[in-house]
Amino acid sequence: GDLYAIMGDKYHVAKVYKSPTKFREEKIRAMVLSPLRDSKLLAWPKDALYDSGGNFRGFVMDRIYGGESISAIYEIGSKAKYSNTPWTHRVVIAINLCCALNAVHDAGQVIGDFNPKNMFVNMRSGHVKLVDTDSYHINSNGKVYGCMVSMPNYLAPEIAKRLTKGRTLESLKAPTFTESSDDFSLAIHIYQLLMNGAHPFQGALRPGSDVNLPTIRDNILSGTVPSMDPDGKHIVAPSYAPRF
Repeated sequence: GDLYAIMGDKYHVAKVYKSPTKFREEKIRAMVLSPLRDSKLLAWPKDALYDSGGNFRGFVMDRIYGGESISAIYEIGSKAKYSNTPWTHRVVIAINLCCALNAVHDAGQVIGDFNPKNMFVNMRSGHVKLVDTDSYHINSNGKVYGCMVSMPNYLAPEIAKRLTKGRTLESLKAPTFTESSDDFSLAIHIYQLLMNGAHPFQGALRPGSDVNLPTIRDNILSGTVPSMDPDGKHIVAPSYAPRF
């Protein structure tokens, strides 16, 4: 969908879907009934949006001021904006990220696609706000409106292992995303916040090794965390990551 400003309202924006569906309408209407509607930690749907003909088009949510994607903090090198962010401030951001996820779980909901693009951070205060909440894995009155997207580098292994032979999140039988799969993604984000943006399942070849470097997804599936095995025969943590 696309985001639009609302005339006369500087505190909210409208998200208008390019292809609104009955499923999306039902999901948004269910989300509006959640107590998370009033949370300041999430850009949660406030109201469903309809056109003058009564057709569902999207929803209204809080407007975010002064935020950066959390992935900006993971960047390193001369062009990185926040590579000098103090370690203590990174801890504050990690704590606030935990608080935001806790609010979602306390309301009986699950994020699902918990990736850097749907987290915004106020770099001065360290406050975190979660966005793109309409993709969340929503439970409402016994009905599940599943999360149908994922970023492989943050997908828990118990789900990733089932995505074989052409299977998709949409075709998998329940359960898929859970609080535990959210916690797995959270652990990766906290690691990246504190380890110069290095992913815990990211590796580099030890000099002289002639093996193929496993991908992050490969290491997630095998449970290989290079920084926890500094004497690994072939795979080690990236050089820019602090010692574990």
